[in-house]
Amino acid sequence: MLDTVAIWYPTMSWLQDNSAAIQAVATLVLVAVTIIYVYFTRSLANQAKEQAEAAMTQADAAKESRRRAEADRRYSCLLQAQLALGMQLDKLLNIQHGYLDLHREEPDRHMRLEPLYMSMIDLRIDFSALVFIAEIDDGFAVLQTMYLAEQGYITATTALAESNSRIEKRPPAGADSKGTVDSEAGETAVCDSTAATDLRQFIDGFYRSVDEAVDSMRGAIEDLTSVARRLYPNRKAHHFDPRPKP
Repeated sequence: MLDTVAIWYPTMSWLQDNSAAIQAVATLVLVAVTIIYVYFTRSLANQAKEQAEAAMTQADAAKESRRRAEADRRYSCLLQAQLALGMQLDKLLNIQHGYLDLHREEPDRHMRLEPLYMSMIDLRIDFSALVFIAEIDDGFAVLQTMYLAEQGYITATTALAESNSRIEKRPPAGADSKGTVDSEAGETAVCDSTAATDLRQFIDGFYRSVDEAVDSMRGAIEDLTSVARRLYPNRKAHHFDPRPKP
């Protein structure tokens, strides 16, 4: 016990005598610790800031990449639609110029036309991929024009198939000019006359459907090309029109 007291008193005396120095040392240590804490805190904050900026940069890059990918997809859809319309127009022009025009001015063209067989494998417009066109001011009108043009094409090519069938079954040339007679042959001629008249009316309608479909298709291609150029002015908007308007 006496040894403990003997040690404690000198120690307390030393602490009292050097309290100012001890406080100064403690203050220096505290300042040093504070400086180290501030340094590491700022370092961590800078790292966090850099990481946040890097994350934002990556997010912006990803967003831009998605935007470009979507723009590429949309532009590709426009080109695919132009290609479909262009190939449909090309087939219509083949029917119009290479088939119908050969007998257009002949009054008995319904008796002169021969069957025309063409491939029925066609490209069609994927309207589900073109919904974004509706975002522009006249987008719905453009989509409607494209839809009606394709429907006109379907009507015209369907009429071609029906025309082939009717031509194969048409009466012999000259039967429609015979009058009513009592003979069995004459009765056949009268029946043939009715069939020829029906064929004439159908062929006239076939001519109209092809001519109207060609005009409608040209308008749809022009509208779609205009949309492509407005949405993507820095890209080449193909105008797929294989033959100029006569």
